[in-house]
Amino acid sequence: MAFPLGAAHAPSLGEWLIPGLSPRMDQAYTNLNTRDNSTTGNSTINMFIDAESSDYEYAASIVTACVDQTVYAIQCTANLPLVDGATCGPNGVIATLTSGASIYEFSSAATTVTEGYDVTVTGLETCHLAGTTAATCSATVEATVGTTKSAASTVETLSGSDYYRFDVEITGGAEKTVNPTGKCGAAANLNNKNLLVWALAGVIGVASIQTML
Repeated sequence: MAFPLGAAHAPSLGEWLIPGLSPRMDQAYTNLNTRDNSTTGNSTINMFIDAESSDYEYAASIVTACVDQTVYAIQCTANLPLVDGATCGPNGVIATLTSGASIYEFSSAATTVTEGYDVTVTGLETCHLAGTTAATCSATVEATVGTTKSAASTVETLSGSDYYRFDVEITGGAEKTVNPTGKCGAAANLNNKNLLVWALAGVIGVASIQTML
């Protein structure tokens, strides 16, 4: 559903949170090499990603490796025709994802101007993984349009055809996994101001978040 934003002509989140949105970015990551379909080259890691289909492809660099989880700078490198090059491909946005044996966390933030309104949106998704076949995900989205604030939360269990795992090519930082640091909580690795709108644009986090738009 769309959020009730409380202004006569203010756009709903679902009207402007679309692929191709170009949010301001507070932190730039090193460019990632584009993933291809070959079995040679960089190593890959199989991981759960909350995506809307199995047609996406991803590449990632390891930012931090802990004994309990790994933080990635991740990019969508191939996509469905309806998703444009600003979201996936060589010029696609780069986001941060924290993944462990039983935990998956994704956080994003965007600031833009649309239809004359200053819009800020932050989203946080946390999934508890049940092995490699299911995940229970909770997501919260908060939006400010002008002076009006809205928020919504949802919880959803993903399994069967709604649960996707991807072979993500590791383009850098693999050496950090040789001597991982001590345990580090996922929350310490997440900074909304430094992350992107991927989850809200439909590339990631859609199973939980799109139900609120």
